[in-house]
Amino acid sequence: MRFRGAYHDLSGGPLIVGGKTGTGDNRFDTFRNGRQLSSSRVVDRTATFVFFLGDRYYGTVTAYVSGAAAARYKFTSALAVQLLKSMAPQLQPLIDKQPAPAIAVIDPSIKPAAGAVVPATFQPAATR
Repeated sequence: MRFRGAYHDLSGGPLIVGGKTGTGDNRFDTFRNGRQLSSSRVVDRTATFVFFLGDRYYGTVTAYVSGAAAARYKFTSALAVQLLKSMAPQLQPLIDKQPAPAIAVIDPSIKPAAGAVVPATFQPAATR
């Protein structure tokens, strides 16, 4: 993969990463007699990478050129993947932060709305 080794976990090992790419060469085509292409107008060009970094982060990187200027570009989704790789110095500090503990603080003075379903593990001790 293009960005293998670009990101690492808290222990310094390689971070599990993955995603799905997509490229769009979007055109408005007009056909004559239903089969023969009579004209083709470039609308835009896109390259996208939907990704995850470990089990806490995910996102989308998109490169986009709009209008007739898009005809001058031939990039693929590899561009979006390369962009994510080049962002590693900015994103790695976020990945290195310890996740906040998954706890719920319940204010016993707040009562759930009538008919609300509140899991037992998140109910104040007085209502269990």
